[in-house]
Amino acid sequence: MIDDAAIAEALPAGVVSIERELYDYATSFSLERLHVELDDGRTLDLVLKDLSWDRLLRVAKQSKPDFLYDPSREIETYRRLLPLFDAAPTYYGGGDDWLLIEKVEGIELWQVGDVAVWESTAAWVARFHQRSMGIDVDALNPHLLHYDADLFARWPTRALMVVRDPRLQQLVARYDDVIDRLVLLPTTFIHGEMYPSNVMISATPRLVDWEMAAVGPPLLDVAALTSGWDHETRVRLVDAYVQAAGALPWITPDFDEMMDCCRLHLAMQWLGWSPGWSPPAEHARDWLAEAFETGARLGL
Repeated sequence: MIDDAAIAEALPAGVVSIERELYDYATSFSLERLHVELDDGRTLDLVLKDLSWDRLLRVAKQSKPDFLYDPSREIETYRRLLPLFDAAPTYYGGGDDWLLIEKVEGIELWQVGDVAVWESTAAWVARFHQRSMGIDVDALNPHLLHYDADLFARWPTRALMVVRDPRLQQLVARYDDVIDRLVLLPTTFIHGEMYPSNVMISATPRLVDWEMAAVGPPLLDVAALTSGWDHETRVRLVDAYVQAAGALPWITPDFDEMMDCCRLHLAMQWLGWSPGWSPPAEHARDWLAEAFETGARLGL
């Protein structure tokens, strides 16, 4: 457990008092909510995220693939990358395996029923991707995931270990075609898990949970954001993204096919995450059916 002295040392002014309570919204690592009074008169409402392996929640520890674990990925993303964007809670400090961030007021996007809010969020995501172009993100954070052929190829292999279905075997047998398309997509800095549960809606959107921050195809973020919607609404959201994106290099004549490749990757990732594991309610859907439907559209 991170003690008060370490927290006080990380903060920008002298600490008068710290009040701590467990934060109910933890899904993987232990979270605490902190109310901090500083000697310069300010009060801070913060979230303490402990990224050490032994503080990983039991269910997450049983399911999280080992090769994805690197606490420095999220810490350095908050510390060195996100200050360049108006996209995330403010970072206040931390250590080798923990961080302090602003507690963002607002609600998770999945709780919003107004599709117009989702459309404006999709447009905001396009502008976020646009801002990341030209930034040497690897120089600022060498711990980022990289979506290359090897990473894409891990998931169908893992999916076959979890799901015993001859139809999935047939799909995976042709999955190299999907990987060949995915690795040709332009890449930029992406959130990596831009599901609606990780998008906080306040005055402007704020993205939380950067454990999968990466250099990869930005359409992966779009696929995650729009997952779970009916076809008509998903088209509206993707159109809002495209209109805001303008002439970005991944808006190409084969855009719809590339979106389906990214949707199929997400389905394979969830199917192959871990044996005997089901995604949390906010991510739950029939990912096997999604894989088959998307694979059919791609001619697989």
